[in-house]
Amino acid sequence: MVSNGDPPKLVLTPDDLPASGFTPSGVVQFKETIQDYSNLLFRSAIALGDSAKANNIDREITHNYVKSATHYIAESFSGRKPTRWQHVAHGGEYIATAIGGAGAGHIDKPLGVIAFVAGSILAVLLYVYRVTGRKGE
Repeated sequence: MVSNGDPPKLVLTPDDLPASGFTPSGVVQFKETIQDYSNLLFRSAIALGDSAKANNIDREITHNYVKSATHYIAESFSGRKPTRWQHVAHGGEYIATAIGGAGAGHIDKPLGVIAFVAGSILAVLLYVYRVTGRKGE
């Protein structure tokens, strides 16, 4: 049984790697990378499982936690972060939504209709820009 902080040690048989074209240094790097990734996946899955459980029950790491940890790790390697303008657009969504909501509260007046329509359209456009816009590298 594995304790809380000790990831399992993977045993790799590198006999097939040279046959696939791996050099001796490539075999070493492959083995180290697999072990490092395994350790990271193990810790991430446990962290997700611990964050979702109540204090009085045992930890249970389901396939969803392992899958989520895998996606989290993959995303962390991408290096893609939102641009400053996408952050501005996100803030603008909130403001436009508030304007649309205020307009909906006064929909019986012409200014209310204008605020509702303009705020709603602007919020949707800002959302589309933020979600589909180019991510920073």
